[in-house]
Amino acid sequence: MWSKVRRTEGWFYAAAVSLVLGFWLAHVVSLRLLITYDGLGYIDLSDVLGSSRFPADWNVTRTPLFPLSLKIAFLMFGRQALTAILVPALYALGGTLLLGASVKRLAGPLAAAVVILAVSAFPTLVAYEHCVLTETGSLFFISLALYTLLWTPRRLWHRTAALALALAAAYYWRQNILSLAPVIALVHVLTAGNEFQQAPRGAWWNRILSAWPLAANGFVVLFVPLLLTAFWAPYLHSSELRDTTLKQGMLRQALLPPEHPLVGKYRDDYYLAIRASLYHGNFISGMRWNLMSELGDKIWGNSPPKQVPRLFLDLIAQNPGRYINAFDRTMAFYAGMNGVESDNRIYRDTVLSGAFAGAGISSGPEPLRSLIAHDFEQRTTPSLVMRFIRGLIPIYEPLLIFANIVTALGLVFAVAQRDWRLMAFCAIPCVYALGYAVMLVSLDRFVVPVYPLSLANLVLLPIAVHRRWPGQRASGNVRRP
Repeated sequence: MWSKVRRTEGWFYAAAVSLVLGFWLAHVVSLRLLITYDGLGYIDLSDVLGSSRFPADWNVTRTPLFPLSLKIAFLMFGRQALTAILVPALYALGGTLLLGASVKRLAGPLAAAVVILAVSAFPTLVAYEHCVLTETGSLFFISLALYTLLWTPRRLWHRTAALALALAAAYYWRQNILSLAPVIALVHVLTAGNEFQQAPRGAWWNRILSAWPLAANGFVVLFVPLLLTAFWAPYLHSSELRDTTLKQGMLRQALLPPEHPLVGKYRDDYYLAIRASLYHGNFISGMRWNLMSELGDKIWGNSPPKQVPRLFLDLIAQNPGRYINAFDRTMAFYAGMNGVESDNRIYRDTVLSGAFAGAGISSGPEPLRSLIAHDFEQRTTPSLVMRFIRGLIPIYEPLLIFANIVTALGLVFAVAQRDWRLMAFCAIPCVYALGYAVMLVSLDRFVVPVYPLSLANLVLLPIAVHRRWPGQRASGNVRRP
């Protein structure tokens, strides 16, 4: 009987993969391309790589893998709109299927089928598949690390090496993914810990000696990716990116008090910018981008009196309540609450709006912008595919908020039950969001790569709870894939 059920579930999963592939192809050919200001830069960097302009014209806050992917795609398929769509769309497809494969390992093919169908139709993710941005690639590398984390090879060091390489590759896509290394190393050690638990009990030094291989494997996953970043270190100024991020966070979420000496004569402008950025009485997404940029040029026009990280930490120490409120607002924004300004909403509405025809090209430096607009010219019209995806937005908006809440609760449940694999699904979105939230980076597009994991947890957590239900354990009716 169980074999027949497994065959049926396997067929359903294969059908779901086919539907995902068909739907992916349908929206790739029917929806418009969006090249943001950052997208202009990425396309330009693809030209810089391998040319005489490198490294003089390289953006010192970027890593090379996305521009390299664009460069390879342009060489293979031509410098055109569909090629620019193909790169982020392929990474999203790969990330979705890898996530499905991870769910399949944990909960079986039926759960995996539901997850990949839900993720592939997620309107915000679909929109980013048409944007020349790194978010879909970040999803791919996070899904790759998760898939590797759930792999059970004969030798533990095989998984250790694969995880270290996956995280190192992720850094060369987007450096902040390395913030996940501690939680991935921890889950890696914990899932391998059964061997340690089964070690012979004896003197305490015997137990310590038996544990050192696990610690060594965790050390490799944690630190080898950091060592492998050294190859790009000469071309990356991390401190510049960090300082810019902290300055924006201090203003965007108003951690810098209006009465602070740095604000000085611009205090009234500061108050007006805060009031103009309220959304139905809340300040969840913080100060609007244009107001923050104008104010930042004035306030940071003269260098701060101390190092930017020191200033940031001092403001937290002096105003802990102000920081906690700013942090809470940022996390609420990441969870899916609406604010006055949302990149996810803007990009999604732009890609899925029938009011626009052709590629959307942001304003930017000339002649770069005009050259890119010429090369990536596109003609699109409204379609049934567009209307279908746009019709899903009212369903997914509350669903995403619920999924993020379930993910936070799932992390508590997984730790309490020592379900380390479920912990990986729940901890990765939480840690990834925290990495940005502590710096008050109120840009919701940065957490898009982990939203699919949150959606997956809507399926995984009920299954995990059901498996641990006392009646199920007692009757022996729990079937593991």
